Amino acid sequence: MSLLTITNLSLSIAGMPILRDVSLTLAPGEVVAVTGESGSGKSMTALAVMQLLPGQSKATGKITLDGHDMLALDEPALCTLRGDLAGMVFQEPMTALNPVQTIGAQVAETVRLHRPDLDPSTQARAVLDRVGLQNIPLSRYPHELSGGQRQRVVIAIAIACGPKLLIADEPTTALDVTTQAQILTLLKRLAAEDGMGLLMITHDLAVVAEMADRIVVMRDGEVVEAGDTPALLAIPQHPYTRALLAASDHRVTLPTTAEQAPLLRVQNVVRDYKLPRTTLFVPAGTHRAVDTVSFDIKRGERVGLVGESGCGKSTLTRAILGLEPVQGGQITLDGMPVFNAGKPDLSVRRKMQVVFQDPYGSFNPRHRVDRLITEPFHLLEEPPKDRAARIADALTTVGLSPDDARKYPHQFSGGQRQRLAIARALIIRPELVIFDEAVSALDVSVRAQILDLIADLCHQYDLTYLFISHDLSVVRTITERVMVMRQGSIVEEGETETVFSQPRHPYTRQLIDAAPTLPKAV
Repeated sequence: MSLLTITNLSLSIAGMPILRDVSLTLAPGEVVAVTGESGSGKSMTALAVMQLLPGQSKATGKITLDGHDMLALDEPALCTLRGDLAGMVFQEPMTALNPVQTIGAQVAETVRLHRPDLDPSTQARAVLDRVGLQNIPLSRYPHELSGGQRQRVVIAIAIACGPKLLIADEPTTALDVTTQAQILTLLKRLAAEDGMGLLMITHDLAVVAEMADRIVVMRDGEVVEAGDTPALLAIPQHPYTRALLAASDHRVTLPTTAEQAPLLRVQNVVRDYKLPRTTLFVPAGTHRAVDTVSFDIKRGERVGLVGESGCGKSTLTRAILGLEPVQGGQITLDGMPVFNAGKPDLSVRRKMQVVFQDPYGSFNPRHRVDRLITEPFHLLEEPPKDRAARIADALTTVGLSPDDARKYPHQFSGGQRQRLAIARALIIRPELVIFDEAVSALDVSVRAQILDLIADLCHQYDLTYLFISHDLSVVRTITERVMVMRQGSIVEEGETETVFSQPRHPYTRQLIDAAPTLPKAV
């Protein structure tokens, strides 16, 4: 017997078709993954099940959840079912949680609304224990938790009342590999223990290859292929499914790097943060985020930096860019210190550029592209006289049109915005580029395009970069040397292929074992 049945679901918003004749089923205790690129209709299908659709939406077809016709229910009836019969885990836990309420109050709220027979605080403590937060007090606020812990709180809220259906919408996209593996294992365990149906929404087939019983592949609002996971991954029938599988395991070819002198030199760098005072008479303590880190990056070399969230990658990056002072050691670029008398040297810092994880968040939405990608020029005493030509060349280099210069960021897709971010980083021809999780928010096909672009730029300009990512498959293909960071220290480094195939440190082996992999398609 099916728990969830979607039959010929079609959806339009303000007259624009979004979904076309979508059909799928989900049995109690079953894990079904819905996958596809951004804009394929995955999340809208999940929102249609919960009836959390935007205004001016019109749905036809049928959605039956445990005998309830979801399209025929009014809002009060739907509010009764949401959280009780069905729970939902969203992609970004920090935006799903209320920042001014404790985690205990937020879990208890669901219990108070749907299960008046239970004590809210007792149930909140019990459900947080179930999701692996036994040592976290109910009085903590979301900002006091790590990303993985916040995602566990969101899961706790979703399962607090024992729902029969759990929908997880991209629950691991922003998490590092070990935390991702823990969250996926947790979701699968909860589904098995409670007999819940689990509907997983994801753009990455590798994430669900080992946990989903069946996979549904969507494209342009339609289901193009569906089937049991082993059979679908082994012999995909639809060309689009084959393209997704190829993109998930995409490889690029980098040019050979000639032996050159070091460009970036990091020597015994230490970065400490002051902790709040615990008592009036005891001095404030410190937390060491970067602990005596040393490495070199040669000119023309492509180096990766991997590690879990909180290991010190971002702190080290900010220090390299001269954005945070260090308490010990020295950082030099082409022999010139990044910090001079404790202050960043802007003449050195302008030779480095960074590509951030979220290009939309790093762009001013009120500025046009020509203004956005020329921001590095503001570090110069005088903007170049050939500004227009430099803009056209930068846009052409990253695969966009010079005519795009007069557009705004919201007029571009996520992949195109990341191309704009790369154009901004390259427009002054920096000596070092830092890619900070530059492809982690992109779906697999767009990610493959951006990786191809970076490889092409390496052939054209002999780029030198530090590539920071929690996605080991990406680091493996886009770098020649990799460093593994843990608790503020570099625990292993070497040639990328050697480190991945023959890891020496137990932590490196742990990261590699946690990374999702796909079986080879026939």
